[in-house]
Amino acid sequence: MEQLRPGHPCRRFDVFNDEWERVAVGTKLPSGLFVVEWLRESFPEEEQTNDPVVSQYQCKADAQQATGGEIIFEDPR
Repeated sequence: MEQLRPGHPCRRFDVFNDEWERVAVGTKLPSGLFVVEWLRESFPEEEQTNDPVVSQYQCKADAQQATGGEIIFEDPR
């Protein structure tokens, strides 16, 4: 995903697993919807695909529960 410009209403974030490895990147939209693009490496080798895997969640709690990870927002500088 492209880095968003400062002051933009969307917020970029990364999702980290328990070992603090990044497993996904995402954006929180102004509507509150969380859109997550999974990194291919976050799947077991036999489940990896060349196609993007994108998920949508209604709120941060749903996204964190589904990813099993910690959402860390990018510094809005």
